[in-house]
Amino acid sequence: MVKNLQRQSGVFIVELALVMLVIFLFIAFTSEIIARQAIHGALQNLSFSGVSIIKERTQLYDSSTKISHDQADQLFVLLSKSMSRSFAGFDNSAFGMTLEQVLFEEKNIQKPSLAIFKKGLSCPRGRLLVREEQLFFLTERANPAPLYRVTLCYRGDDGQSLTKEFAGKRHLSSSSIMIGR
Repeated sequence: MVKNLQRQSGVFIVELALVMLVIFLFIAFTSEIIARQAIHGALQNLSFSGVSIIKERTQLYDSSTKISHDQADQLFVLLSKSMSRSFAGFDNSAFGMTLEQVLFEEKNIQKPSLAIFKKGLSCPRGRLLVREEQLFFLTERANPAPLYRVTLCYRGDDGQSLTKEFAGKRHLSSSSIMIGR
């Protein structure tokens, strides 16, 4: 009878250890997903803020719709500082921005020109903004409206991750498009 109780006690310990391991892995997996979602949400907010700043700079500073390298640099510094204030452990070398601008020559919607500014980490590239013809239109004064897109990306840690197998990509990115003035 005593041996039977000791044997059951050992089985209980093994079962408890296995259940605790499953609970621990579930909590660790959930916390990694939540951290990735928080970073992705911040990238979405910042990409929209960045493209809004680029659009409104024509109204605030000068009438030129063409973006300069200095303005792209200033935007990158502003957005990276905002990310570093939002997240402890933010790695500036793992942050990148691609700024695209489509302008039109001689008020002709058929002749778009594309300017691309890349800063920091190279972001995964999708379809070029100049290929999004369905977004091109003329304003009520018969001027083609410029388009701007800000794509932000952040590379996650290269260490062992529970979500790496399930999520697939280590780069988180967000893109926002806005029509200029």
